Amino acid sequence: MAELDRRFRSITLAGVDAASATSTMLRVLSEESDLGIDEVAPGRIAVSRTTRPRWATVAAIALCWLGGLGLLFLLVRRTEADEALVVDAPRGCVVTIPPVVDDALVLRVEEAFAALGRSPAAVPEPAWDRVDATSGDGLDDRTVARTSADAAPTTDAAPVTTSDGAVDGAVVLGFSDGDVVVYPGEIVVLGRDPSPDVGRPVVVPADSSTVSKSHLRVEWDGATLTATDLHSTNGSSIGGGDGRDEIVLEAGTPTPVDLDGVLTLGAASCTIRTDAGTVP
Repeated sequence: MAELDRRFRSITLAGVDAASATSTMLRVLSEESDLGIDEVAPGRIAVSRTTRPRWATVAAIALCWLGGLGLLFLLVRRTEADEALVVDAPRGCVVTIPPVVDDALVLRVEEAFAALGRSPAAVPEPAWDRVDATSGDGLDDRTVARTSADAAPTTDAAPVTTSDGAVDGAVVLGFSDGDVVVYPGEIVVLGRDPSPDVGRPVVVPADSSTVSKSHLRVEWDGATLTATDLHSTNGSSIGGGDGRDEIVLEAGTPTPVDLDGVLTLGAASCTIRTDAGTVP
């Protein structure tokens, strides 16, 4: 089998809602016999592919003279797993396709979107090289390395501003040394030196000595704020203060966050508010 393209691909679909795009993705991916497909949540599709590593085939051939011992290598399998994400945007939705989906299948997905009567509005984003999972802060192998210093927001329209220059409908994360504004329909990756899997990378404006490189993903759809710990070293939590219990986030699991609560990354914390922040 040909080597997979080691990058995440994002496609912006104008005028297509996330539910329709998800249904189309599930239909096309399920036609691939060697893929495992599971919709783990709305807009989240777990995708896995099991193959025999090339080295196992070589070893089986090289040791065939040993009979059964050589044949044992033919039983070796390797499984690659990741998630395809579909999120609503102000004028449609954004589909992110993981590296486990090969180029030929990506083309079939795009053709299926086009069959809806709407062509993809964007080409794949620049490639992100993967980080060695054994290095750094112990992040999982889904974390990717940034090759551009400033990634653009995932929304396809500029934030709406009020007459006094404030962002309408944004959520503001208030850290000790500055605010982070999360626009409606946007995904932000927070960390000491964040690498975006999906979204805009933002360096935490506070003491980041206990913050992992890519620590937390924050998503705001205009109604619900969710936070996902990216397998950080020191963990993340929500709540705390004002008599509310602190909830430790389970790594890799999106968790709703109160809009008047507190979000903690390692030892760095921020307050959450929905009053408009200032446009940068």
